[in-house]
Amino acid sequence: MLARPAPAVRRLAAFTLVESVVSIAVFTIVCAGIFAVVLHMRRIAENNVYENTGLTMAQGYIEQLRSLPYGELMTAANSATAPLVLLSANGGGARLTDSAGGLLNAGEWTRETIFLDRTADGRNAQPMEFRFKVELADLRPVTPIGANGVEINLTYELTLPDGRGAKLRRSLRTVRSVVPNY
Repeated sequence: MLARPAPAVRRLAAFTLVESVVSIAVFTIVCAGIFAVVLHMRRIAENNVYENTGLTMAQGYIEQLRSLPYGELMTAANSATAPLVLLSANGGGARLTDSAGGLLNAGEWTRETIFLDRTADGRNAQPMEFRFKVELADLRPVTPIGANGVEINLTYELTLPDGRGAKLRRSLRTVRSVVPNY
């Protein structure tokens, strides 16, 4: 009888230790990159929320200024001591003051803290410091047709939450005018 040849040893397909370590290292690098991109996108989104909130606040104050009686605006444009009556965006009818707590005049900075979120138990969270100043200019000397106008320039500033303390400063301009009827 003939002897049967010994069965061939089947080679099992498996990863070596080196292949496993290399694949784990590549996976870790890819995950770290994805995590960095996600964090960067979140920072951009938070900055955009702050920028949009600041713009909305500034537009609200511009509308308050435009709704003031024309005579009050003209007086404030021509006098450094004529107060501007602006109400806080936080509600309650509180009047805004200058940085020292006195009456707000044109050209002086005022500060307000806005809360962008609330906790589950109703407490304010995520404060945003918003400061602005209003500059008024009488346009009567520069209008040749006899139109009366006051240029309103509102400059606002806020600190972005990106961890670097970057300040954002923007301005809005509008004109409140009275055109004579002929």
